[in-house]
Amino acid sequence: AAAAAAAAAGEAGRDGGGAAADGVQAANHALPAQGVNFINPPPPGLKPSKAQPQAPGKMLTSKDISPNLKGRHAELFWPADGNWYLIEIQDVDVVTKTARIVYTTGELEELELGDIIQNQHMSLISL
Repeated sequence: AAAAAAAAAGEAGRDGGGAAADGVQAANHALPAQGVNFINPPPPGLKPSKAQPQAPGKMLTSKDISPNLKGRHAELFWPADGNWYLIEIQDVDVVTKTARIVYTTGELEELELGDIIQNQHMSLISL
């Protein structure tokens, strides 16, 4: 089941060692813990990934970077495969402007939010 979920989420685009979602090598930090669950259940009816954002939302801005992002759902764009992936923000460091996220597969990643904002690669879900 986990393999099917990983394939459905397009794991090939998230190899844990290459470029991050925004194409910046340093922004991608593979984290050791895997199989992490969402803090809050994702909105119903959303697929792990789609070619376009699936849910109403707004692009992440620097004004959004705060502890309030913890537990928020978003969609993260991967230019390598052109898909938007459903994620949950697990933790935010407002000083370094980084966030730990989890994909529907349970895979963790740490992102540099400045690059994500600049490239408009994260849509915060407003459901």
